Amino acid sequence: MAKPKKTVQKKVIESILAERFRQDQKWGPRRNLTLAHWHTILSEEVGEVAEAVLDVGHGEIYGPTERTAALFAALKAELVQVAAVAIATLEDLESR
Repeated sequence: MAKPKKTVQKKVIESILAERFRQDQKWGPRRNLTLAHWHTILSEEVGEVAEAVLDVGHGEIYGPTERTAALFAALKAELVQVAAVAIATLEDLESR
């Protein structure tokens, strides 16, 4: 049975907020980057999602392996990072 949508959304949003906290701890809360820099960071993260999708897709084509769960976890982590970078960009724009 599938989890209720609100439960899933809450878990996803909490994961994104935790990643934003981790980013602020690592890079500082006020980065004041140019839009070109934000675009570069976001594009790099999207590229990592593409790589993770290819890794997962290989298992979808050739069948699951002992690494399948780890590959899906890596894909989820990369998607959370994309969302967190997008939020950081919006935060920066709102603070200007």
